[in-house]
Formats: sequence, C-alpha cells, structure tokens
Amino acid sequence: MYKKFWFKAHFILGLAFGFILLITATTGGLLSFEKEILKLINSKSYVVAVPNDVKKAQAHEMIAALKQHIPDAKINAVTLSSNPTSSAVITIASSNPQQRKGINYYINPYSCELLPHIQGESFFKTVEDIHRRLMLGNVGKQLVGVSSIVLVILLFSGLYLYFPRLKRTFLASFTFSFKSKGRYFLHSIHSSIGLWVLPLYLVAVLTGLYWSYDWYRQGLHTLSGVALPVKPTMNVNKSAQNRMDTLALEQNKKEPQLNRKKSTITVDTQLSKAFKMFEIFLQKEYSSATIRVPNKGSVYTISYFDEDIIHSRARNQMQIDIHSWELLKHERYENKPLNEKLIGSMLPLHSGEYFGIIGQTLMFIASMLMPLFAITGLMLYLNRKQKKKKKA
Repeated sequence: MYKKFWFKAHFILGLAFGFILLITATTGGLLSFEKEILKLINSKSYVVAVPNDVKKAQAHEMIAALKQHIPDAKINAVTLSSNPTSSAVITIASSNPQQRKGINYYINPYSCELLPHIQGESFFKTVEDIHRRLMLGNVGKQLVGVSSIVLVILLFSGLYLYFPRLKRTFLASFTFSFKSKGRYFLHSIHSSIGLWVLPLYLVAVLTGLYWSYDWYRQGLHTLSGVALPVKPTMNVNKSAQNRMDTLALEQNKKEPQLNRKKSTITVDTQLSKAFKMFEIFLQKEYSSATIRVPNKGSVYTISYFDEDIIHSRARNQMQIDIHSWELLKHERYENKPLNEKLIGSMLPLHSGEYFGIIGQTLMFIASMLMPLFAITGLMLYLNRKQKKKKKA
C-alpha cells in the first residue's frame, strides 16, 4: 500500500515540477563556476603585467586617476591585493537602485589606467534571476521554493522505492549496464545515478531554502545559535530627510570649490593610510582586501581573504583607527566556531565551493544531470502508460 502511494506521489510530483527543477538545476550548475568563467573571459581586467622597477600606486593615486574620467565619483570602497599581477578595484556609488553595491572599476595598480569593464556580468545576473525566481518575481521565488521541497520528497520516495534492491544487492545498486535494454535500462540508470547524486541534491536543497523562506532562515539561525544579521535602518522620515538633503545642497553651493577638493583629497589619502596600517598589522600576504569609506569618524573596516582562499565566504575582518594607530578588532575566519562557519557559508555549501574544486565540480555535474532524471522519468511514465493500453 505504502509502496503504491509513494510510487504515484513520485511520478506525479516529478511530472508536475520536473520542468522547474530542470531549469533551476541547470542554471545553478552555470552559477557554480561563475567567478571562474568571468575571470577566464576577462583576463585583461583581472590580471596585469608587472613592469620592472615600478612600485604599485597608493589608493589615493588610483582614485585621483579614476576621477579624471569621472569627476563626481563618490568612492564607496577600494580593493587591493598583495599579488603583484592582480588589478585593483574601485567601487563608486550608483544612482541605479538595482546597483546597490555600486559600480566596480578595474585599475592597473602600476600605471593607474582604467582596465576594460567586466563582460558577462549581466548574463550571470539573468541566470541568477532565473535560478532564484524564474524571472517571475515573488511568484517565481515561491515556485522555486516549493519545487525545492518537492525535490526532497522525490529523493526520499525514490530511495524508499529502490530500497529493496539496495538491501538485496548494495554495490550493484550503484551501477548500470549499457547492455540493458528497454524499461529495465531506463529504471537502472534513473535509480543508480540518483543514488550517487542524492547527497549532493540534499545539500543543495537544504541550503537553497535559506533564501526562499524567512521562517527556514530564522530556524537555521535559531538551531545554530547564530544571531541573524541585522540590516542597518535609518529612522528618518521623508520630510526630514528632504530638509537635510536641501540644506546639504545649499551648503555645497556656498562652499568654495577649493575646500571641497581639499576635503576629497583628505579622504582619499586616509584610505592609503588605512591600507598601510592594515598591511603593517597583518604582516603576511593576502588574496584581496576591501576597505570601505566610513560615513564619519576615523575607524576603518577592512575585509580580506587569505592568500590561499578557502571559499568566497571565508572572509576575515579588521578594524583600525587611523588617528590613534590602534588595531581595534581582528576576526579570523579560521578561529570561528563550526556553527558560525557553516551558517555564514550557505552560498559556498550550496554551490559545492565549500568542499574545494572537487565539491564544486561534483555539484556542477549533479546539477547538469537533472535533465537525465527528467527525461528518463518521463520515458518510464510513457512506457508504463503504453503497457497499460496494451493490456487493456
């Protein structure tokens, strides 16, 4: 009785959600190697030639070079690397609400020349929108979330149906033969490969739901004992904000042009000083370090990755006071407890990057195998239907 119920549930849910699962899986496979693909096709932006007897320019010198092209640029952050062949990145504020993180400009740290813009980012943004929302906004987000839960049901119902053979011939259950024919071949390839990818799909689903549902995300943080990150909010009403903006604009008009330039140079020079202090305190090579311009005060926060980067969320953080030359805080990723590492690494776990290039490749292969399950599952359904008609 249970077997019949789960068999029907398996193929009905597979038919209903198979197409959505196929789309989200294949787009997820592409996204798992997004950084590597972008670096490959944009090597002229990421990698620079090292000239003889020329030192790297300081942050304020690179900012000055950028402002020759974009005079009104508001600097949000600067990213440098101790790798001599790596380009620098200057992030400026954008008026486009869709570019909340700003616009990145790649700079040659030796000549201060602007490097080509990164190609392919818009393509991957579209792929990400398909992967997370099917390009249907909140409705698509809900469909992806439901299909993820359905995938868990498909995995365990498939395992339940295949369990008798698994119990009887454990090792043989993980293999199939191309000599087999017909329905038996379809069933064996569908089930045996399903066993191989089952743990990978489970990891992908259980981490992917983190972005689908607030209750799921809150539950994970509660279970792990890690507090949810709080987004900063401003308790200023619109009319008050408008008055503040008007006053600031009037003040800027009254302020002499010379003083404004002086103020900008001071901020840019402080960035260079902050980077110098960071390297003095760190005393070792690093893959990349990003320093954000504080709204006010002399405390700068630097996020950096070690030279041998583990994954894209293995971020360290340092806080320094450039006036008092104090190291106020230094958080190392490797010193965090396991629960904090895991909850802060949802994306690398989801893409397989958390387990290195092998995990990333396995997750990519598993994602690209989703069409196989959709096709073989549909063929098994049609084959079964045809048999029923013949019997009738």
